[in-house]
Amino acid sequence: MTETSVKIKFEGVASNLISNKTLYDIMYKQMLEIGMPTYTTEAKNMLKLFIKTFSPEVQATALAGLSKKDATQLKDKVIADSIPNILPEFIMGGSTDVQM
Repeated sequence: MTETSVKIKFEGVASNLISNKTLYDIMYKQMLEIGMPTYTTEAKNMLKLFIKTFSPEVQATALAGLSKKDATQLKDKVIADSIPNILPEFIMGGSTDVQM
């Protein structure tokens, strides 16, 4: 055809993540206003089976990022019945390479 060729050399990418406490605070407030959904016994039983598919190491990380009070409250529950507040150092961030 046109005898055109292209060579691509992908060297990698990296971007910083910065936490967005303002967005977290707004979303948390909205979640509190909406409240918790309700779950059927069938859904809770299915979730128990699903949780068992994770290794004990992964299960142990489920409450990371919560205060000791919230983690204690949720420790033996299949699903949360309250909306815990995440510790500031665990608030997820966004990439700094996204332009608006």
